[in-house]
Amino acid sequence: MAAQDIYITPKQILSYLKDFEEKLPIPQQNHYVSTLTSTPLTIDALNQEVNQMARFIGLKGFTANCKWAKLPSGIGGQIQLDGSRSGYLNIDVNDEYKNEKDVTAATLAHELCHKYLQLHGIYFPQFTEINETYTDLCTMYVGFGNIILKGYSTDKWKCGYLQFPIYKRTHRLVRAIIWGEVPAIMEDYAEPFLEEALGLWVRNRDKKMLSRKEYKNTFKEISDYQRNVEIFKQLLYMLEEAPLKLAEEVDTKMYKPDWFDEEGQLKRKVACFVGIYEGIIIRERFKDTPIHKINRHLAHLIAQMVDAVGRSRFPNNKIYRLYFECPYCKHRALSSKIANSETIVKCPNCKKRFAVNGEAFDLIPARNDFDKFNNELMNPIRKALEDSKEKMKKDSYLQGFADGKTHKGKELDALKKKIEELPFWIKWLLGSRLK
Repeated sequence: MAAQDIYITPKQILSYLKDFEEKLPIPQQNHYVSTLTSTPLTIDALNQEVNQMARFIGLKGFTANCKWAKLPSGIGGQIQLDGSRSGYLNIDVNDEYKNEKDVTAATLAHELCHKYLQLHGIYFPQFTEINETYTDLCTMYVGFGNIILKGYSTDKWKCGYLQFPIYKRTHRLVRAIIWGEVPAIMEDYAEPFLEEALGLWVRNRDKKMLSRKEYKNTFKEISDYQRNVEIFKQLLYMLEEAPLKLAEEVDTKMYKPDWFDEEGQLKRKVACFVGIYEGIIIRERFKDTPIHKINRHLAHLIAQMVDAVGRSRFPNNKIYRLYFECPYCKHRALSSKIANSETIVKCPNCKKRFAVNGEAFDLIPARNDFDKFNNELMNPIRKALEDSKEKMKKDSYLQGFADGKTHKGKELDALKKKIEELPFWIKWLLGSRLK
């Protein structure tokens, strides 16, 4: 794998940082300062650096055991990882770095973080790329960010596994998220949402309030929808109040089974006739109820809701109701009992009768009527627009005619003036020719 070859997105970086927060101790706010000061670097200098780094990140019970080694090109260093929780930190460093204190410091930080992660259960023996990505990002998290940024990309050496802008981005994210430092430069952020989130984060000191506020903002449309659905239900129940009185009147004055004998022959003719007569009166009165006025709009609303849910779920343009309920006591029953029919049922709970339409709701007439309704609403607007266009056209014509007349008059006046300035004999010649 080539140096600085791996790219990860800002979202992936955040997932690694979240993993660190859950599994690693809280890091120091201070930046680590290297002890490497002069070159060529000695083994003692390497050991002193690693021991100080281990103390900085809280790695106790270990002693550095570093040495220079001939390593393959592109390998800055390596550490022996085993199950020990104390003892020696056996680290080899590429001997090409003896005169490169910045590159060496960054390499030691990386190798030490391998052991640090292993001790805290973040280690994947079979996945080298994942381990190296975790380790490079860990150096930023624990406070080695400055020496990584200084040593991983020099005029002579390119170290590390991630693309270099990833290190800068991670370092800024760690400093901004954990320590509240305002990122100085944002030009390498390819994620606009990340910029917005960082801006909110560093501007708001009360993180609990910010978290609650953003949660509510994000949930706002869903909570608005839930509120509106509940209000819609409340209004439907309110709308039922007036028709329910008529329904009770229908039940007391109209069809009754005891008007007929077992063979269905009419026994009480006057009562049956009065019921029909009363029904005509009740139907006329029903036209003044809220249900009559809003029923058309409910059909339109159902058609629109189907478009939102997805027409593919209703291939036959039919919707079948699953339940029906008694308008008096709200007792519910499965509609399969009266599927595809209109009938009169008797509530087993309150013993009152009511009519139920068990037929499927046909979406096509509802959609057609909705289009017609929209046209009814739009026609006055269209007419006003056409009238406005016609008036503009007429006004434009009249204005053009007036402007043309004025311009023509000015041209004639200018011509007359020129003719008056001509010599007499030319005016005489022109006059004779014009005759």
